[in-house]
Amino acid sequence: MVHIFGNRNKPEAPVKSTVTRPDPMEPMVAPEGYLDVAKKLGLVSRATLISFLQREEIPCYDLNRVVAWMDSISDRQIGVPDEGDIIWGWFPLRAQDLRDRSWSSWVNGAIREPRRYDKAVPAFALKAASTIVEEFPEARLLVADREVYRRRNSLGGDPFLAALLEGSSEPVPFAVWDEPGF
Repeated sequence: MVHIFGNRNKPEAPVKSTVTRPDPMEPMVAPEGYLDVAKKLGLVSRATLISFLQREEIPCYDLNRVVAWMDSISDRQIGVPDEGDIIWGWFPLRAQDLRDRSWSSWVNGAIREPRRYDKAVPAFALKAASTIVEEFPEARLLVADREVYRRRNSLGGDPFLAALLEGSSEPVPFAVWDEPGF
């Protein structure tokens, strides 16, 4: 007889993740002058930021693939984590990126008590961030990082740096590096 919930006597084999760290997205072609006209009209959006990154030859990464990657290297993707679980979230890089709790930190999709990312960021990522902030001063800089739930100690693990524009709910990842020590 087959039990509707499977064989209770046989332990389940661990599931091996096939998710790999994302590569940069293929460039999208924006019409000539699009970025200038959009900014002049006040149409600053995620698409405008992506167009700017591509014009400046700064790689950007598909957010869904970044989330899938971070989920794959963490313990919990859904629900409330248990103490000791490895979780991940978007953590503000600078003090001004921590303007209010609604923008502070997302852990596996949930807003949580904020902490700033406090590790070294490689020069290439800081240079790209500086270029973005010059063009979009309102941009917030966030780093995808892992930590042990309720212990708040960072575990590192190939952080992604992203920009989040005012009025947008989805950050645009534009740099990734190897931890520790890049």
